[in-house]
Amino acid sequence: MSTNENQEPFDDDGDDELSLDRLSEAYAEVLRQQANNDGQVDGPSRGELVTDKLARDESEEDEVADDSIEDEAEEQFEDQPDDDSGCPITPESIVESILFVGVPRGEKLTSRKIASVMRDVSPKEVRSIAEKLNTQYEKENAAYRISVDSDSIRMVVAEDLASLQNEYFGRNREVALSQNAIDILAVVAYRQPISREEVEKARNKPVGGVLNQLVRRDLLTTVADQEKPKRKLYQTTDRFLDLFNLMELADLPQSHDVTDMDDFE
Repeated sequence: MSTNENQEPFDDDGDDELSLDRLSEAYAEVLRQQANNDGQVDGPSRGELVTDKLARDESEEDEVADDSIEDEAEEQFEDQPDDDSGCPITPESIVESILFVGVPRGEKLTSRKIASVMRDVSPKEVRSIAEKLNTQYEKENAAYRISVDSDSIRMVVAEDLASLQNEYFGRNREVALSQNAIDILAVVAYRQPISREEVEKARNKPVGGVLNQLVRRDLLTTVADQEKPKRKLYQTTDRFLDLFNLMELADLPQSHDVTDMDDFE
């Protein structure tokens, strides 16, 4: 693959839209290539190594700047008075808080789960509370609503503000990626959380530049490795789920071709 693909994973002129089938096919192809290579693969080119180093250096500079901003924000927060008296503890405030905080990425939040952490509240009552909160949000012209369906409950942007959300993030279905970026996104989606080194082993080339841009596009995010805190692991975001119309990661398509990559290590 050329160095340009490592630098420019987003193909704005592409006609193909992302789909679950395309994502799973890309992952299956990565696995087949690993099996065919059987350990006899060529190393990355000098150009790819240089491009990836520049991308990592840029990422490290961004992290230093982000740390400085976070430190300043923490100092300002510490100067604020600690006053929780304006938030009474009620079933409504508990449900609202749970929905705002959410659950780990890739997991589904249901009315049954919410009811399980509340005393003497049934899933049906949770849904009733959600309806009551929605009525309140409409009266207050709030920017959010609670979406409730048969198997999930979540906080979403109000329908009349969806256009602003699209302007900020870009329309989900207008996202176009190069094949290289789709391959990398597929590896992360099916193997998350995963380190850059593990992705590079699967792709047999530097991937840092593409990973950084996928993070900037809010399709991937990073978390600290619990065993090695200084090492970053990559995983998909809520926007990734929205993009593919998934409620949770378990809804990713599975087939005999999409198997665990450990089989090829």
